[in-house]
Amino acid sequence: MKVLGIVIAALLLAVEPAHAGAVGYEQVSVPVPGDRPLAMGIWYPSDAPEAKSAIGLNEQSVAAGGPVAGRRHPLIVISHGTGGSLADHYDTAHALAEAGFVVAAVSHTGDTYDDRSRALRIVERPAQLIRAIDYLTGEWRGRTAVDASRIGVFGFSSGGFTALAARGGEPDMGLVAPHCVDHPAYFDCALQRQ
Repeated sequence: MKVLGIVIAALLLAVEPAHAGAVGYEQVSVPVPGDRPLAMGIWYPSDAPEAKSAIGLNEQSVAAGGPVAGRRHPLIVISHGTGGSLADHYDTAHALAEAGFVVAAVSHTGDTYDDRSRALRIVERPAQLIRAIDYLTGEWRGRTAVDASRIGVFGFSSGGFTALAARGGEPDMGLVAPHCVDHPAYFDCALQRQ
């Protein structure tokens, strides 16, 4: 058993992390035909030096605008909950980029902390997520570093709905009214009464 422990320890020491360099970051404005641009933050592996940088109410250590290091990075797109922003999961995005992923978080147009004008139009969110992926794999300056065959989505609350619907889930919005009759105090039902 002692020999097995030594072999496992040796193997762990020999394994290199996917990316041990810095994390690059940039915020972009993605054009959306017939709508306002989509705000998006992008974290990615970089070899440029990091410095403290503000994101929302928080601070992160990133290589702002640094070049993308490496190739064939898997892509993770993050969708925030109602009333959130691209900064909501910055710590998760940073950790994933440090591990070798390209990570993008959108601020869903009309469903952010400073603009709730379209918070009830949840069915618009999946198209925003798809537009973000199209931008990252086809127009973004670092697109050649993205492995378009390995794309994942992380969503929280309304972002979970967004991720499922973007993947092909078909919501039955006709179930909302009966749900709110049974649960009028739930947040989603209260939001509809505003």
